[in-house]
Amino acid sequence: MRIARAAVIISIMFLVPSLVWLVAGMLGLLPTNHLSIGGSSGERTLASVAVASCIIAAIACFRLEKESNK
Repeated sequence: MRIARAAVIISIMFLVPSLVWLVAGMLGLLPTNHLSIGGSSGERTLASVAVASCIIAAIACFRLEKESNK
């Protein structure tokens, strides 16, 4: 239960800044070119972090709900 709560908190801590940076990068307010990994753009890297954070938070929330219904 503690691990699931920590996973949710950490996921949200990664999700919010990556979404803010992604939107600001798309608007041209923040640079994203130094975040490029391999051949992909920095926007793709930020979007991947945001999506991964959402998936981890969803799995952890599912586990928390499953534990609370016992």
